[in-house]
Amino acid sequence: MKLHRVDSSGIRALGYDPDRELLCVQYDTGSVYEYSGVPEDLYRRMIAAQPHPWSHYGEEVKSYPSRRVR
Repeated sequence: MKLHRVDSSGIRALGYDPDRELLCVQYDTGSVYEYSGVPEDLYRRMIAAQPHPWSHYGEEVKSYPSRRVR
């Protein structure tokens, strides 16, 4: 999955796989988490909400199952 750099404090990049409804978030710390079951609309709203996508949608994203991948 390709990650797209975002202008945000706290997160460095976002990626999305629509076939698996999987959102990938790379944090400024270098950690990478995958959130499953995330609708594509939420990813699109996050991309459009720059410069602060995590401030607007972080709590919503955290409500989905996640796992640390790096």
